[in-house]
Amino acid sequence: MLRVSRHFSQSGRRRERALPTLPASDAFRAMVQKERARADRSGGTFCLVAFDVGSTNPGDKLVGLLLGALRERKRLTDEMGWPDDRHLAVILPGTTASGARCFAEEISRAIAKTCTPPPYDISQYPPPSLRRNADPDTRAPEDTRSGASSGSAANPGAKSYSPVASSWSSFPPLLGKRLPVWKRVLDIILSAMLVVCLLPLFLLIAVLILIVSPGPVFFTQERVGYLGKRFNIWKFRTMRVDADPTLHRNQVVREMRSEDPLTKLDNSHDPRVIPLGKWLRLTGLDELPQLFNVLRGDMSLIGPRPDPIYAADQYQPWHTGRLDVLPGLTGLWQVNGKNRTTFKHMIRLDIAYSRRMSPWLDLEISLKTLPAIIGQVRDSVSSRR
Repeated sequence: MLRVSRHFSQSGRRRERALPTLPASDAFRAMVQKERARADRSGGTFCLVAFDVGSTNPGDKLVGLLLGALRERKRLTDEMGWPDDRHLAVILPGTTASGARCFAEEISRAIAKTCTPPPYDISQYPPPSLRRNADPDTRAPEDTRSGASSGSAANPGAKSYSPVASSWSSFPPLLGKRLPVWKRVLDIILSAMLVVCLLPLFLLIAVLILIVSPGPVFFTQERVGYLGKRFNIWKFRTMRVDADPTLHRNQVVREMRSEDPLTKLDNSHDPRVIPLGKWLRLTGLDELPQLFNVLRGDMSLIGPRPDPIYAADQYQPWHTGRLDVLPGLTGLWQVNGKNRTTFKHMIRLDIAYSRRMSPWLDLEISLKTLPAIIGQVRDSVSSRR
């Protein structure tokens, strides 16, 4: 718990004692994660309204007015805090984006009587694009906040309002977890070392692909990464240039909706796979170009595998917990059964990693990755025999 005026005391001791304490930074984000877990379990929704008090040369007067207006109008279940050094935010459980907008405009009108209201952002969880995939039996009723169903006058303090999220264009940053600095530092150092050491292997695989199959060496595909951000993933091409992606798309959607173990199409002698392609996929060598994705910051060495757009479009809200961390080359799922598990089990392992992420867990997964690959190859050889 930190003083709300902590970041306004640059010129010395200001009236810090006049303002109460509120959860700050990590403590407030933990509250958001708790509300997010509650919404996932109940099928409900909530909104996060963040007032940007740091963009208007703020002082204690503006913060005091904002706090007073929030206290008068917030419900007993609403929570306030500082997600970062410039935003004062409030969590509104059971509230849709339209209800949150009415709430924010009412607060701004109350402040406008004395000073210029700060701009605000509204984030709804889950976004409407995800709620269409929620279990019909657990969908929440319409927002009961007063005025939520009717429009209101435009608020001059509103910086942005986007109740309908485009399909995986982004995910509200305040609803996610901060990426630790240690993880990014290790990713840059280790991935750069691996690229240099494995460069001869890169060249050998590229030459082999050119020999056995006409077409480009690399394959790129748009995937969903950290907080739903889209990026292009790099792989060595293991399928024919004219391969139809519909077969894989249909299989992915079918497995996401069933309790069947996850399988690879190339296990059934997929005719789209080029010669040597199956072994590249089985050993994970086709994933090596993703070291450049790690260097770019799109991925990490350790984390959940990034899903294609058509798979992410089938997510239920609770599935998005795997997007709270950077996707990785290997992860907890890969070293705990992988293709012997179901889709739901994979999601639970990915979410478990996002919650338990630490240098020691990353080290454990790294040490288990090679034995897991060897076991996968051994199982494949045994099944063929």
